[in-house]
Amino acid sequence: MSKFNQNVEIFSGEITKMDIQKKRKDRINIHLDLVYAFSCHVDLVFEFKLDKGKNLTPEDTKSILEADDEKMAYQYGLRIALMRTVSVYDCRKKLKGYEFSPRSIDLAIDRLLENDFLSDLRYAAYFYEMKQSQWGRYRIQQELKRHGISNDLVREVTEKMADGDKEFEEALKYASRKLESVGTLDQKGYAKVYGFIARKGFASDVVRRVMNQLKKECRESFENQDWDE
Repeated sequence: MSKFNQNVEIFSGEITKMDIQKKRKDRINIHLDLVYAFSCHVDLVFEFKLDKGKNLTPEDTKSILEADDEKMAYQYGLRIALMRTVSVYDCRKKLKGYEFSPRSIDLAIDRLLENDFLSDLRYAAYFYEMKQSQWGRYRIQQELKRHGISNDLVREVTEKMADGDKEFEEALKYASRKLESVGTLDQKGYAKVYGFIARKGFASDVVRRVMNQLKKECRESFENQDWDE
């Protein structure tokens, strides 16, 4: 049962009152035998032909509540998908947080995929594009897997979007900043810089290129200094 009808206790009786919720104009409160029973989306009033005087059996109420759960799960899923690019895994996780039934969540996800509001491929490409200036490809790959992206999609997106030269430039930028804080590229400094960019998930060949470049720059800087007698 979703958060909208978590405490439903009355399942049968005559509809004696129907009123629109003050904060949710798309929802109707249903009263059975003068007592509040449950709420549902306004569309279901027409779908189930609800009106004062109609008697609801437990089976009727169950069908209405299931339909309401499915409808609201899709609406919330659509809102999640439209607010920002998300993976199927993340959308499903958020819907679980609203306590929609597993069936309602499955139906919502399937419908969102069918209508192209969700796409793991699109999410993976978007995520890679956004994060490649912060992390190396291995870190990005691990993060994508944490968001439920399959190994095949991760591989496909990486092969399409990975840029060795760009990755080297970003790694060099971070390494140079780290070197400034370390101060010198002695044995300890080398280890600190190396570990720092390795933890950002840059490929091992990129890390080696960066460290060789730093050693070269440090050596040239040392050799070109003007020494006072």
